Amino acid sequence: MKAAAPRDIAVFTALALVVLASLPLALVTAGSARAGRPVLVLAGPLAGGAPAVITRAGGVEVGPTVAPLGRIAVLPDIALARREGAWIIVDAAALATLCGP
Repeated sequence: MKAAAPRDIAVFTALALVVLASLPLALVTAGSARAGRPVLVLAGPLAGGAPAVITRAGGVEVGPTVAPLGRIAVLPDIALARREGAWIIVDAAALATLCGP
């Protein structure tokens, strides 16, 4: 197998940094989460993952797609979900506007 050229490595690294740098900006501009509305819940494995946090907070998962660290859910109490171990909770509708038309 041929080794990657230094230029290819530099381009890949630059693209990876742009993607990683844009994630916090997207989350900050997504809007604040509100109880009773769809939200994106991100939680780590030490908290049992997003499904466990959602269940302990009395929420309900919505949507057909699941991700390893996050789920779309409706929560009755945002603060309780944070206390139960959610890393990030953002308004799902506002986040969806960042993903396309």
